[in-house]
Order: sequence, then structure tokens, then C-alpha cells
Amino acid sequence: METLPRLLSAYPDKVGICRVGASAEDVRVIAPDELLALFAKATSARTEGDISAPARLFRATGRYVEARLRAIHDRLVAGPAARRRFFDSVQPGDIILALGGSWTHTRFGQSLRTLKARYGVRFAILIHDVLPISHPQFVAAKHTPNFERWLDDMRATWDFVLTPSQASADLLTAHLLKIGAPVPPIRPIPFGFGFSNAADPAESPIETEPYVLFVSTFDIRKNHALAYRIWERLIAAHGADAVPNLVFAGGKGWGMHQFWHDMHASNGLNGKIRVFTNLTDAEIARGYEDCKFSIFPSFCEGWGLPVSESLSHGKLCVASNATSIPEIGGEAVDYFDPYNEDEAYAAVERALFQPGYLEAREAYIRDRFRPPIWDDTARAIVEVLGALANAADTQAATAPEASPLPQPAA
Repeated sequence: METLPRLLSAYPDKVGICRVGASAEDVRVIAPDELLALFAKATSARTEGDISAPARLFRATGRYVEARLRAIHDRLVAGPAARRRFFDSVQPGDIILALGGSWTHTRFGQSLRTLKARYGVRFAILIHDVLPISHPQFVAAKHTPNFERWLDDMRATWDFVLTPSQASADLLTAHLLKIGAPVPPIRPIPFGFGFSNAADPAESPIETEPYVLFVSTFDIRKNHALAYRIWERLIAAHGADAVPNLVFAGGKGWGMHQFWHDMHASNGLNGKIRVFTNLTDAEIARGYEDCKFSIFPSFCEGWGLPVSESLSHGKLCVASNATSIPEIGGEAVDYFDPYNEDEAYAAVERALFQPGYLEAREAYIRDRFRPPIWDDTARAIVEVLGALANAADTQAATAPEASPLPQPAA
């Protein structure tokens, strides 16, 4: 959502948007204004939160009717014209780039392979992470075989691979070598920092100050339990009145039964831990602005957006040193081993109680840290894919012709 508008704006003659449907015959061109309208609707929409069941049913019914009407219109009117635009404009050497996950699209790979064979196009994909394979203990068991099937499908299809971090590139390479599969050209690209379209709301939704912010889905690999134990120890050591609240902001995910049991049993450490699950991007941005600093103890990531979001608001993040996270902030982040509770506790305690420390770290971020922006991401995509395509063309042009097969003796 951050990258595509910038690609369209910066490279209007090079970049177009298409949607691959149920087969290679169903590839629809998406007009830029239609795409941007969808993004605007997505970023402005609030989650439904605690509205009543009848209201949820009413909204869901409305969305279903709207979707069915749009599908009929696409099939009878817009769809054929959009498909003609794609088939008339695609050229040999063009690159179809997928930036999002496609594992729910069961015919995606086959459709792309048909398009490659028919039109001479290439396929590039952004692999955000391979955590279901590299760290299967942190994902639902049923997801790993589905992910493996999808990745096998992509292996049979891709020409180039982009990743958000060197860590993801290394984990993907290690997996391919382990299974004896060819390693394609894999290139990390810089992700931009922060929210581009999230204006601060007039009032903060987080009605507690001071606080430390932890933005993340409630998922076992995000390590909320470690943050809980750190706050438990801080309160025991310094007293509840001296310890800021800990604010968890995010939707509910997988594997958190014990965490929620502890939260309910202690009443969120008697109110020192607050949970917000329905915040918009704008409200999250305001949360960063108002917090003392942020914490992100995740066991593994493909990138780690909450770390970059915190830094983009000038706030220190006390974060895990695992996988990709150190690539985000370099010296601007305080790191700890997510498996070492004492080390994590010391890092958080220092930020809270060492005089002048937090101010010095914020000054470092303000004066010396220069985060990439999303325009850099768009530029890197075009430059990297252009270089990879040129290299592939050169290799193909200079490759020796295959020798004829020996003929059997008469």
C-alpha cells in the first residue's frame, strides 16, 4: 500500500497494475485511480470493534451485495476490456511483480507459467519471509505444509526474488540449498519507514500516560510473554507508581492461550498493562508520538515494521536482536536477546530509569539517523529488477549454443 502508489507516480510509463484471476485468460488491468481509491478506503476504514452482531451482519451483507454487483459488472463490461488492455500491451521481457502473499490463490503459479510461456514475460516476487519453514515452532502447524506447497509453486515460476532484508534472503537461500533447489537471483530492497497517509487524530485513543508501546499482532512469535514478565519484575523492583503502563496495540493472533490466562488472572498486572485492538493507522501513529519509547521482543521477523515506525516518530525502540531486526535501525535501536529475560529486563530498565539515557538516544535518532523513505523502496525495485533483467538478457545472449546430440552409429 505504500509502495505501489509511488511506483505508479514515479514510473508512469514503466509500471502498470494487473490482477491475475482464475487462469491465464483472466488477467485484468487495474487503473491507477481505482487502485488508489481502494487503498484510500482501506486506510481510512476503522475496524468494527465491539459493534453489535446485527450491525456486523448488516455491514457484511452490504459488502457481499456490493462485491457481487461489482463482479457482475466486471464480467460483463469492465472485465473483457481490462483483459484486452493487458493482452494488447504486454511485451516480451516485461516483468510481472507480486508484492503480496498469494498462497490463497491456488492457480496463481500455473497462470503465471502460462503467461511466461505465451508472452515471454518474467516473474519476480517479494518473499517477505520463510518463517513457516525456518521457524516452524512459531506458526500454526497447519500453515507450514500450505506454505511449503506455495513456495514450491513459486520456485517453479520465479525468475527473480526480492526480500525486505538480508536475513530473509539468507534464510530463503539456506532452504533452497538444503532441498537441492536452484537459487535464483535474490536481492534485498529497503523498506520505507513510517506511515505516509496517517494524520494524527485530534485525541489520543490511548487514555493513559506515561506508557511504553508494543505494536504487534498478539502472536506467540512476537514474545508478548517476555514483555509481561519484564513489567512484572519492574513493578516488584520499583513499585507500580514509578513504572509506566505497558500498552499492547494489535489484533489477536495464534498461540497465546497462556498469555491471555496470565493477563486475566492478574487483571493486566492490576491495570499496568493495557490492550487496544481496534486502532487505525492514524491512531497508531499518535500512539508512537505520545509514548516514552517502544518495545519489540519478537523471536523472528522478515522485516519488523514496528521498529521502523517507532524510529520514524523519533522514538527509541528496545528490540530483539533476532533475524532481520538489527538491519532496521543499526545503532539507533537498543537490542537484546529475545531468549534472555535478564538482558531484556536490563535494556528496558535502563531506558526507563537511567537519568538522561532516553533523551540521549532520542537525540541520536533525531540528529544522526536517516531512515529510508518509501520512494527509495519504489526506486530500488525498478533499479534492481532492471539490472537483473539486463544481466539475464546478457547471459542468454552470450550462452553457447547447445551442441547437437550425437547420432547413433549406422
